[in-house]
Amino acid sequence: TIPYMAPEVQAGVKASPRADYWSLGAIFYECLVGTPLAVALRESKNPKEVPFSNEAILSIPHEMRAIICRMLAFNPNDRYATADQIIDDLKRFRRERAPVTSEQMKPLMERVESIIQARRRGEIWKAPLEALKNVFGGDAPVPEVEN
Repeated sequence: TIPYMAPEVQAGVKASPRADYWSLGAIFYECLVGTPLAVALRESKNPKEVPFSNEAILSIPHEMRAIICRMLAFNPNDRYATADQIIDDLKRFRRERAPVTSEQMKPLMERVESIIQARRRGEIWKAPLEALKNVFGGDAPVPEVEN
């Protein structure tokens, strides 16, 4: 859908894997920040820069923000070249951080659940949610999605 579409695809360029990485980054952004990327960019003073400015967003670890920003680079050549590179960075992030407890994951999972319910996107959310849960090492259950 358009809010998750890479800028070059919106401009009419044929989609590529790097456009898919933009879409994944947009989903990660929305899950972690609680605001759709398209809305954040529209409200940003610099719409060519991923907005990580308010206090809640700044609580996301720098390493995770860097991964998301690389997925959301406006120039496709600045994005990850392969999905394996994204996976490697996510695994590195997880290895270097202490496991997250269920209690620490609860606010994130509640936010994600509210996004899911509001958007009613069905199974499109399941894989990114599992990926986020695995990255943070939490033991909180992934919310069920109402179709």
